[in-house]
Amino acid sequence: MANQNTERPDSQNIGRNTRLRFGWPLESREWELIRAQGVLEENWTRVLMNYQSTYGIPMLAGVYAMCANIPIHTQSQPFAGLRTVLYVGRANNLRRRFTEHNATPSPKVYAAKRTYGDSITFWFLPLPDIENDVIAQIEFELINVFGPIANERRGNNALGVNVDLEKERFVSDIYQERIRGRIRPS
Repeated sequence: MANQNTERPDSQNIGRNTRLRFGWPLESREWELIRAQGVLEENWTRVLMNYQSTYGIPMLAGVYAMCANIPIHTQSQPFAGLRTVLYVGRANNLRRRFTEHNATPSPKVYAAKRTYGDSITFWFLPLPDIENDVIAQIEFELINVFGPIANERRGNNALGVNVDLEKERFVSDIYQERIRGRIRPS
């Protein structure tokens, strides 16, 4: 193989540092953080990324991911079934954010829509009783483990959230208890 390097400098993309990571993280700690939140075990809903799907999306706060198949048709395995996360976000109103992505997408989301077209699906998880900072933390961890190429770097850690290991564990505990209905939101 000519180049075994799995990173390249790219200030427009996300990672815990300023390097673009190709693929999923190799550090088990990253996966443990997202697993501890329980968000991957929840019942996410999928709709097609088109205007006709708008009313199938609730007007609630939550997190979402845009995913796509490879842009060429193939029956060859494993490629026929491959999907990737293109973009991860959070919203105070999932329906409004979905509409914004369709009407006025960012340059990278526009490029993704142009390349992947009808294969893009919008997966969402409503989190109406979860505080905004907890939703931001969930978004941050989803971005960190899936490394979506259409997300753009914002601030020092992509979200403007000052995150350290202890806070991540604390937020994960709050999320798990609230999402499981053991405590009432404040």
